[in-house]
Amino acid sequence: MRNELFGWIWVFAALALGVVLGLKFQREDWLGGYSSFPRRMVRLAHVALAALALEFALRKRSIARQIGHQLKQVAGKLGENRGRDRA
Repeated sequence: MRNELFGWIWVFAALALGVVLGLKFQREDWLGGYSSFPRRMVRLAHVALAALALEFALRKRSIARQIGHQLKQVAGKLGENRGRDRA
């Protein structure tokens, strides 16, 4: 649960960073202009933060779902075998 919460917090941090970047992007001289290296790295960092945080938050759910599905399959097979032993 903590890891999932951490991931969602970083998703919202990426959104907040996007708002800050969006408020300043129209200024021509901000970080050396649109095609300057520092500005490209800031845009890349923003996208990477959002993508990795979202992946981290959702992977936690998919792993839990996958483990739950596998446990149900194992329990079903154990139940089948137990029924055969009694018959």
